[in-house]
Amino acid sequence: MDIRRLVDHVADALGADASEERVEKIAAAILEANRDNRSSGDQVIITVYGYDKPGILAAITQVVFEAGCNITDVTQQVLGSYFTMIMIADLSGARQSLAELQSALTRTGERVGVRIIAQHQELFARIHRP
Repeated sequence: MDIRRLVDHVADALGADASEERVEKIAAAILEANRDNRSSGDQVIITVYGYDKPGILAAITQVVFEAGCNITDVTQQVLGSYFTMIMIADLSGARQSLAELQSALTRTGERVGVRIIAQHQELFARIHRP
């Protein structure tokens, strides 16, 4: 599926209501609904930001572990009192759908006081292209 065309079609269909978040949510739902089998190339990009405090990384990695995903890369940095992280996880062995993982990460972010965004790698690459 051509992700760029999908994102463009969703944005066009929404017209004036086409915020980045809305377009992303709809396109991700379409991708998830059309995904029959997960391939080894399925990856999720997880971005996190907020005020730093102990336990953020532990809470997030626990959710990813419980979903059955393998963390393939992670970078984090604390800038002053701000925590930032980008994590890449492999979805090929996941026991949960991407939507379920996103919901679990959102709840975890609310609990620990950070914003967590999880996007399929294809969608992330198309939305955040230069």
